[in-house]
Amino acid sequence: MGDVLICSVVFEFLKKEFPHAELHYLIDEKYHQVVEHHQYIDKFLFFGKSFSDTLKAVKSEKYDIIIDTYSKIETALISFLSGAKKRISYYKSYTRYFYTNPVHRRKKAISDLTTTTIEHRLQLLEPLGIPFQIAKPEILLTDSERRHAEAIIEKFSPNPGKKVMISTFGSSPDKTYPLAFMTEVIEEIAKEDVVIFCNYLPNQKTQFDEFFVTLSVNAQSKISKDFDTKNLREFIAVLSYCDALVGNEGGSTNISKALGVPTFTIFSPQVAKKSWNWFDDGIKNDSVHLHDYVTESDSYDDFKPEFFKDKLHNFIAQNLR
Repeated sequence: MGDVLICSVVFEFLKKEFPHAELHYLIDEKYHQVVEHHQYIDKFLFFGKSFSDTLKAVKSEKYDIIIDTYSKIETALISFLSGAKKRISYYKSYTRYFYTNPVHRRKKAISDLTTTTIEHRLQLLEPLGIPFQIAKPEILLTDSERRHAEAIIEKFSPNPGKKVMISTFGSSPDKTYPLAFMTEVIEEIAKEDVVIFCNYLPNQKTQFDEFFVTLSVNAQSKISKDFDTKNLREFIAVLSYCDALVGNEGGSTNISKALGVPTFTIFSPQVAKKSWNWFDDGIKNDSVHLHDYVTESDSYDDFKPEFFKDKLHNFIAQNLR
């Protein structure tokens, strides 16, 4: 989901350079909602059940240009067989012949704000004569989505305290900050005048219930226990009204930053912080990684909350008071 959102930054610049062009986005359908209503995307295509289904759909569009931001064997083959005269992607020794313009990725970011994660996508525009510009992913919401989100917030947070979304779990166990440590993070936030929404997947409900009882009575009282959203768009709309998001790095932290919501991200040891901490400024957006404090370890068990307590306090002071 984060990749789908990040890659969407190229569309604004493509539309400005080629205002009469029709711009399509080929993605996995389950991530469509994160870029739904994007003002510069004219059409969405979804990967089919088979390679041949996807290739048939792509060839039928008769594209002039294909920009492959995914750059895997499957998409390299789709690009090569698409019939497009110009095919752009990253340079890799085993796929470079599939593209007319293989681009060597820069090793260092031009801007500390955009990081290589965004800048590598923008590099794919250079063969089209579009120079680098600072860009941030954005998510657009309709008026009806906003009104519906307001009703949800009113239902689940009757008091006027600051609204905080917690990204309680990562997308997998190895991307989830140890729950005993996450307890300490939530306890710090619960000291403020806040209403806490905890985000988790439906299959993580039992795990959340077990986690909830480990919290203090005060923290439990600040959590909107029955809060739930029915789909990703509903979650995005509710999050847009929150004062901050704190928690595990992943789709929700990228969505939060794209919405302009202050975000405190806890990176798992396996994810490179310098690639994904885009638009960190130490005030509105901040992040922490094990290697910021313990360089010789790759174990989440060594990433104790006390290491970043001052950072968390600063984030709370800047955004939740």
